[in-house]
Amino acid sequence: MDTQKKLNSMVLEAMMRKTKGKQVDDLCAKEKARRIREEELTVKNPAYEQAKDSWVQILEEMLIKKFHGRKKVAWDMPVPEQNLDESDQDRKNRNKRTRSRRQSMVVVDET
Repeated sequence: MDTQKKLNSMVLEAMMRKTKGKQVDDLCAKEKARRIREEELTVKNPAYEQAKDSWVQILEEMLIKKFHGRKKVAWDMPVPEQNLDESDQDRKNRNKRTRSRRQSMVVVDET
């Protein structure tokens, strides 16, 4: 009976070591994959960034060429003076109108 208990305990220990080893391997693989993903997100490839910037410039040039225009220069919208006689509803309507306006990206050169 004593040998049977020893044999059972040895088999159980071996099974536990095997399953714990698999769990450790799985956790190590997940951690390695997480670190690789994190590294890919943090590392900036200069060639990729340069290609991205040149692609943006090419698209802008294509738009300008298509519409025979020039690139619009961004300007700060003048801050309207606050009218004291403006009601809350008027202010809400004005803000809604200004938010719904589409920004123009290309200005046609008339000359």
